Amino acid sequence: MARAHPLLALLALEREIIIAGDFAALRNLAPRKEKLMQALPSDGPATAVLSQISAAIDHNQTLLQAAMDGVGHVIKRMEEVRKGRESFDSYGPLGVKSTVGGRKSAFERKA
Repeated sequence: MARAHPLLALLALEREIIIAGDFAALRNLAPRKEKLMQALPSDGPATAVLSQISAAIDHNQTLLQAAMDGVGHVIKRMEEVRKGRESFDSYGPLGVKSTVGGRKSAFERKA
């Protein structure tokens, strides 16, 4: 059985790191990944290996994008919760949206 390409092994490790959410560790993989990509033969690896590498890169990119989307949703939700403590939106009997609370005090404190 042919030995797996070292870049495929590194991409598998990258996938596990993304799934674990250890994004700081991704920075450590970048130089190794770049070195392995530069070490690919100039005539290119076998088509099957290249196809596997491409699929692994695409899969990791999809996972990373999903993680970034998730972080974005968390940030948005935290903002909504913070805003909810200050005010919230409500709808009246006629379906008109109004904001309840959120008024600043007329009294301003200065240090």
